[in-house]
Amino acid sequence: MPVDPLNDEFSRGKLDLKGDMKEDMAIKEYETLDAYSVTDLIQIRILLNKETGTLLYKVVLPELGSDESATLEWLRDSLFSILERSSEIPNVREREKYLSEKVASHIERKGLNLEEAMMRYLQYLITRDYLGYGKIDPLMKDGNVEDISCDGIGIPIYVYHRKYQYVRTNLIFDNGQELNNFIVYLAQKGNKQISVSDPILDASTPEGNRINATFGNEVTPRGGTFTIRLFKEVPFTPTDLVMLKTASPELLAYLWLAIENGRNIIVLGGTGVGKTSTLNAIALFVPPNSKVVSIEDTKEINIPHRNWISAVTRSGVGEGRFVTGKAAGEIDMFDLLVSALRQRPDYMIVGEVRGKEAYNLFQAMTMGQTTLTTMHAESIDDLILRLENRPLNIPRTMLTSINCVVKQSMVKLGGRKERRITEVSEIVRLDPESNELIFNTIFSWDPTTDKILFSGKSHGVMELAEGQEYGGDRIRDELERRADVIRSLAEKNVTSYTEIWDYLRSYSVNPSGLYTDIKRGIDSGRD
Repeated sequence: MPVDPLNDEFSRGKLDLKGDMKEDMAIKEYETLDAYSVTDLIQIRILLNKETGTLLYKVVLPELGSDESATLEWLRDSLFSILERSSEIPNVREREKYLSEKVASHIERKGLNLEEAMMRYLQYLITRDYLGYGKIDPLMKDGNVEDISCDGIGIPIYVYHRKYQYVRTNLIFDNGQELNNFIVYLAQKGNKQISVSDPILDASTPEGNRINATFGNEVTPRGGTFTIRLFKEVPFTPTDLVMLKTASPELLAYLWLAIENGRNIIVLGGTGVGKTSTLNAIALFVPPNSKVVSIEDTKEINIPHRNWISAVTRSGVGEGRFVTGKAAGEIDMFDLLVSALRQRPDYMIVGEVRGKEAYNLFQAMTMGQTTLTTMHAESIDDLILRLENRPLNIPRTMLTSINCVVKQSMVKLGGRKERRITEVSEIVRLDPESNELIFNTIFSWDPTTDKILFSGKSHGVMELAEGQEYGGDRIRDELERRADVIRSLAEKNVTSYTEIWDYLRSYSVNPSGLYTDIKRGIDSGRD
């Protein structure tokens, strides 16, 4: 096996796709825009086709010679019984370790003399195919990939890349049987079933990634499809939002103060704008000693609080839903919410409000339960419309319990799509005469300058200023100080959520001391 898996054509800026995609059979001129390694065996190249202007996400793996290919097939045949035994090991990483060790021992007993690099590659291929995700495994391992989309047979797989948005890959399922088998495998990963009689799948992988798939040609004429939305193991932080320009330090300082003082916040926006990522980031502002309960359909919230209960819905089985509306064993958001309210949390984080649980949630909010949540809506008006109408049916009088609405959008900047918080508003009150909700916009995004502007007036901040802790100009000084802390952490490239958590805990104990340390840059132990 060559040390560098990239061939000479690639290094000269040319790529022979070698039949990976029928429309690219010929060698074309490509320019390498980006190159990085996912692991020591998996390399990624982002290529620009100079003729068409399109991008290609190229997965580069070492090539197997005829002898190595024969060895791989022998391993697959001889490891069947071992694969069955490995399923009894509950931990995924332990199963991978066990399987890798068995591959090495099998090769050693056969007397094959393989280089260490080839041994590791064969171990990877076996674990990839039997415990991982087959040909899309490199995509699953790439932290830059947010979504993976297969649209049918013979169609290139696409990824949504954090930097380059939707990009075509050099991976493809050439026949229906291969694709259907893989979709069934995905269903099994999520402890679900998919078939001709039940051809639509919604599930989660053991890692927490969302799967939506269709089977065969039953509902998608071009063949089976799947979309995998990848769960970010390392959660977004406030400094990530600043560095990506999704939010400003001043905006986050406002949310920090609002959350700390028990304000209810809804993050709204369309699909894929990053609502949950923002929710997770601002959840770090929940005071360290608080009891937190999170409720989600798919586990995405990841916070460092010790007193935190994470609850996730569960699908049911059988025909029970025709009588009760729910399948046997199903636990939905409503069930989890009722349970959470009995646990006396200081803060509740609800992944998304969209069903009958909404009424109970708003009842809890009106009684003082602090809640952070998200909702699909394109504007505050859309939010109110959704909340007031079926199936949610929230009375307008209850909507005043929403203290703050954060609108997040996907915007176009210089031909690129970027995520921005475009508006932050407060619901001030309900006008008794007109029955209209009165809003106050605090922050708004200016598309000409790509900056988030502060209006200079916040009713919520004024209420805090009238309280015992803050008064007069002290509240403005506090906001500026917190904004400086967030700005300084971003400038120092502190993005680890555990590090930021340490800073936030220190700030809650000694605000002036931490602020001084950060501004002077002498907190070398964590910088």
